[in-house]
Amino acid sequence: MIRLEDLTFSYNGGPPVLKNIDLKIEKGEMVGILGPNGSGKSTLLRLMSGAIEPSRGRVYLDEKELSRTGRREIAKKMAVVPQETVLGFDFTVREVVSMGRYPHLGRFQFNDPRSHYTIDRAMRSTEVLELSDKSFSKLSGGEKQRTILARALAQEPIILLLDEPTRNLDIRHSLDIMTLVKDMNIGGALTVVVILHDLDLAARFCNRAILLKEGRVHRDGPMEKVLTPEHIHQVFDVRSRVRREEVMRIEVIG
Repeated sequence: MIRLEDLTFSYNGGPPVLKNIDLKIEKGEMVGILGPNGSGKSTLLRLMSGAIEPSRGRVYLDEKELSRTGRREIAKKMAVVPQETVLGFDFTVREVVSMGRYPHLGRFQFNDPRSHYTIDRAMRSTEVLELSDKSFSKLSGGEKQRTILARALAQEPIILLLDEPTRNLDIRHSLDIMTLVKDMNIGGALTVVVILHDLDLAARFCNRAILLKEGRVHRDGPMEKVLTPEHIHQVFDVRSRVRREEVMRIEVIG
């Protein structure tokens, strides 16, 4: 579905942030992008979404080069949940979530029944329905993050890109959001690429890990083969313990 070919990226002609990246995200995968700060995780996600263009190399969506694909066409297939969202106007929560319907609707179609149903379902699943009329600017960090996820789900994407979706959430909402995304991923209905700092959370929910170090792919493959104590030490310089119970668990011990 998404293919990155010999990708290199630099900001404003500076040193490369990402170097020689070759990756392919298959339909139905749930992929965790992991690595220390400065390793290029958010830049990689922005390249996948088409928000920025590579300095060298190409990005493909369904075998079509992303740079030659219209933004509306991309938005019909792919939704993005960034780390932070700043809006220029004071919208309500429902208005923000409703923005997710724009790629699918004509100029005068904003009141169609399907959109109302999809918006309500997205807001209910992310527990922001009771905040419908509240100003987005007045929300807590966690409420804002859940609202932006609802907007992405209202978009009805087949690919969901998330940049640290649990960053402002407490433990319960972190697990709820990751469970929701995982449930949508099961069966291949939604392909998910998610940046996470919590290795244990990644091990619990993702099937595949892409481990970045200094702008390069250090390891890529099934979670149990990538998140080993040796690889974790090589990238994060910490000692860890891996337990395999019903789900894989990662414990940092020093």
